[in-house]
Parts: sequence; structure tokens; C-alpha cells
Amino acid sequence: MNILGRGFNFLYKKILSMMLVPNLAGDKAGLFSRIFQSVSPVLAQGKALKKTNRSMYLIIKWSLNTLIILALLAVVVTISTGLLTLLRGLL
Repeated sequence: MNILGRGFNFLYKKILSMMLVPNLAGDKAGLFSRIFQSVSPVLAQGKALKKTNRSMYLIIKWSLNTLIILALLAVVVTISTGLLTLLRGLL
């Protein structure tokens, strides 16, 4: 198998190991299962808030979505600025 195939298999195995779901008490949990386990109570609180106070739920929802979009935009701008600076230095 060539280097690309070995790299693909390595990444595939890592991703699969992060998605392990414990079936029995002694089974290991993957990274994504542990993250979901800690995020699940917050999601339940959000669903309860949606049922009891929909306007507050919508304010929080749109605020969080806006913050996530702004954070992603900041990352893109930072990376593109760094790449432009690097390219100008090379030229």
C-alpha cells in the first residue's frame, strides 16, 4: 500500500476510535462519546428552556450562533492575513 493509503487508514482508525460507544460497563468510551456526555445536560436544559420561555431561548440561540460565526470568521481572517504576509515575504 502506498503512503496515501497508509495515511488514510491511520486517520480512519483514529476517527473510529474517537467514536467508540461503550456497550458494557467495562468498555472504553471514545472522545466524541465523552464530549456528548458532558454536553448532553446543557442540551436538555436548552430544550426545557425552549418549552418554558421561547423568547429567551431564541435570544440565547441567536447570540450563540452569532458568536460562533464571528469566531470562525476571526479564524479565517487570521489565517488568510498570515498567509498573505507569508506570500509577500516570499515574493
